[in-house]
Amino acid sequence: MERITAEKMNELANRFLILGSLLGQFRRENYSQLAPSQNKALEQMCSKILNYANDNFTWSSQLIMEDADRSLIALGRVTEQIKATLNSLNEIQYAIDVAASVVALGGSIVDHNPKAILLALQNLESKSAKVL
Repeated sequence: MERITAEKMNELANRFLILGSLLGQFRRENYSQLAPSQNKALEQMCSKILNYANDNFTWSSQLIMEDADRSLIALGRVTEQIKATLNSLNEIQYAIDVAASVVALGGSIVDHNPKAILLALQNLESKSAKVL
C-alpha cells in the first residue's frame, strides 16, 4: 500500500475544514428548524470534523518534516557553499537569498503551514542546486 503524501494529507485536511464549515453554516441557518437533539448532534459532529481537519494539518506538517531529509542535506550543502563564497558581491547576494529561504522555512514551520513548508524546502533545494 502506498504511503500518503504530505500534499494529499493537506488536501484531506482542507476538505475536512470545508465540510465542517459548511455543516456548521447549515446548522446556523436552520437552527430554528432543528430539534434540540439534532442541533446538539450537528454541533458535536461539526466540532469533530474541524478537530480532524486540525489533526490532519498537523499530520501533514509531520509528514513534510519526515520527508525533509533531502532538504536538510541540501541545507548542509548550502551552508558549506556560503562558508566558501562570502567574498564577492554575487556571492553575498546568494547568501542573502539563502538566508531569506531559511527564514521562510523557519516561519512556515512555526506557523505549521504544510504548503509553505514544502515550498520553502523546495526553494532551499533549488538555491543549493544553483551552486553545484
